[in-house]
Amino acid sequence: MEAALIGADSQTDIAILKIDCKDLPSLVLGDSDAMEIGEWVIAIGSPFQLEASLTVGVISAKGRQNLQITKLEDFIQTDAAINPGNSGGPLLNLNSEVIGINTAIVSKSGGYMGIGFAIPSNMAKNVMNQIIEKGGVTRGFLGVTLQAVDKEIAAAFNLEKPEGALVTEVIKDSPAEKGGIKQGDIIVEYDGHPVKNPGNLIKAVSFMEPDSTIVLKINRKGKLLTLKIKLGKSSTNIVASGGVVQQLGMEVENLSPEMAKQLGYSPDSEGVVVTRIKPGSMASQAGIRPGFLILDINHKKIKTVDDFNEAINTEQPNKRVLIRARQGNVTRFYSLRLE
Repeated sequence: MEAALIGADSQTDIAILKIDCKDLPSLVLGDSDAMEIGEWVIAIGSPFQLEASLTVGVISAKGRQNLQITKLEDFIQTDAAINPGNSGGPLLNLNSEVIGINTAIVSKSGGYMGIGFAIPSNMAKNVMNQIIEKGGVTRGFLGVTLQAVDKEIAAAFNLEKPEGALVTEVIKDSPAEKGGIKQGDIIVEYDGHPVKNPGNLIKAVSFMEPDSTIVLKINRKGKLLTLKIKLGKSSTNIVASGGVVQQLGMEVENLSPEMAKQLGYSPDSEGVVVTRIKPGSMASQAGIRPGFLILDINHKKIKTVDDFNEAINTEQPNKRVLIRARQGNVTRFYSLRLE
């Protein structure tokens, strides 16, 4: 059975596929936020090519981050047996609702050791709806670098308990800077919800729409302040909807100030950065590589991922796409034929 790629989000490792078939069996997406630690769950998959294997366990933890699995992490941890081949399979509650997508394990042997991770269904639902409705994923952008508040940090800032997110850096001209956030602030609440750790806040902001307003309560040198901040638009890694970008075999991202500095581009540079090239693709064969800054397509200036997506997907098959891109200080044209 063949499937067409509708879109993908590399920050969460979620892709949306379309199968032209009727009356397929399906499962209902449940509410992953409603699940509690200790609740029973069921993992289904094909570990070691053993089809339709079922294992049971409990939710060991929620909100696991900093695992270096994906860029945006908020994993459900479970002790249900998950092995190679379980990835992509559902994690179910006892009502047979999908509350997670099995994705990774921690193991010294390569097999089950009691620690598995699943992408929460609410995160998958958010990505799915955006790709289907808009052709890509957009996320809110605050513009800060955050550090967890441990016991030592809490003691140094005279906090009652080690919770919140410490602002270590504020990006210039970002929504955070414009909204009044300063280095050394500790964000303790967002929209009335407590900030238990940086990941808690990062997830909340990523689920919000650009240009929406977030209300933050911060601790600044012992004084509590409330700030209303209009969010910007986060850099977005996508494989755009439709088949054209899939044919080209590249993923791109908006050029952020941090990325421009890292890649050696000037702060006033405009364009989108190539973040991934599919081996053997047309982009790969043409010589385009990760780190290239795409400046225009068919002489149309490209400033954002949306510009890139629109320019590529308005082209018709059997035509050439002329891409002007920069690598370091060298700018070249690349011609790719659509088939």
